[in-house]
Amino acid sequence: MELLEAIKLALQSLWQNKMRTVLTLLCMTIAVSSIIAVVTLVNGANTYVTTKFSRYGSDVFTVSRMPALVMSSDAYVKYNKRKNVVYDDYEYVRDTCKRCVGMGAMQASTAKVVRGTQSITDCTVRGYTWQMPNLQNLDIA
Repeated sequence: MELLEAIKLALQSLWQNKMRTVLTLLCMTIAVSSIIAVVTLVNGANTYVTTKFSRYGSDVFTVSRMPALVMSSDAYVKYNKRKNVVYDDYEYVRDTCKRCVGMGAMQASTAKVVRGTQSITDCTVRGYTWQMPNLQNLDIA
C-alpha cells in the first residue's frame, strides 16, 4: 500500500507543478541530447584522424632541410646552414633503396601566379612526384 500511495503523491505533485515538470523534462532532454552529440562528434573525429594517419606508419620517414616547426632563432640559423635536398638526391635514394615500397618528392616555393588579367602574389606553388600525394594522404580531385 505504501508504494501505491507514493506513486499517487508523486503524480499529484507533478500535476500541481506543471511548469516545473515541463522545464525539468526539457532540461533532461537537452542534456541527454548534448551528451549524445558530443560523444558522436568525438568518435567521428577519432575515426577521421585514425584513417588519415593509418597509412603514415612507423615504416615511413621524411627527409627535409628544415623541420616542420622551428622553435628558436638559433635553431633556424642551424637548420638554414644545412645543404639543400635536391632532386638528384631523391633519384639516388630511389634507385639504390631496394627495400623501399614507395618514395616521393615535393618542392614548394612562393611565387606570383598570373592568369589573364588577374594575379596573386606570395602564392605557394608545390610540385610533386606521382607517389607523393598518396604518401602524404592528400586527396586531389
